[in-house]
Amino acid sequence: SALVDQLAPWRRDRWAQLLAEFPEHRYMIHLGAGRAVARLGGSLHRAIARRDPLLGWLVADGWGFHQAYFHPTRWATGRHGLPASAGYAARAVDQGIGRALWFISGSDPLRVARRIGSFDAERRADLWSGVGLAVAYAGGCTPADLAALPVLAGPYRAPLAQGAAFAATARVVAKNLAAHTEAAARALTGHSAPALARLADELLPTPPHDPAGDSY
Repeated sequence: SALVDQLAPWRRDRWAQLLAEFPEHRYMIHLGAGRAVARLGGSLHRAIARRDPLLGWLVADGWGFHQAYFHPTRWATGRHGLPASAGYAARAVDQGIGRALWFISGSDPLRVARRIGSFDAERRADLWSGVGLAVAYAGGCTPADLAALPVLAGPYRAPLAQGAAFAATARVVAKNLAAHTEAAARALTGHSAPALARLADELLPTPPHDPAGDSY
């Protein structure tokens, strides 16, 4: 719907209508909007600004996922990313890149850890957060993989758990909780998916301020 809104400018309400009709899927709908912006080369800043002050950052996550997944040589190697001057958008993009790394690496914990190791140290926390989201939402892990991931994440174990918590929340809100999400939630955070969703609701953050304007 976000793609059609941009390709058929005489009507730009399809994405908003989709969100209004399926609010339980709001997280995935915002991520999809980011992929649409990346595919058509639109302004990421304006796409974020048009959305919810908090959920709008998922547009940047979706944008980063698209770039790393479809252009891995440039975006999945640590060679390219948004500049720090882009503010929180740069971090959200890295979370999307981390999510893509899980799939690019064939759901192999050791391979994804090696890929993250090629990025600058200050980016790795957000990359591991994206991995946690991918692992818990999409699955593809054996029990041994789930045990290995926190060890490989090392000092970034908390961001890995945070990503898993987000995935669990998204699944619970959408009422499509999967067995692999529950398993990942317990392995990476020590809590059940419903408990994580309740905690996320209690600790709902204030939206990050974006001082970067039209620099991205």
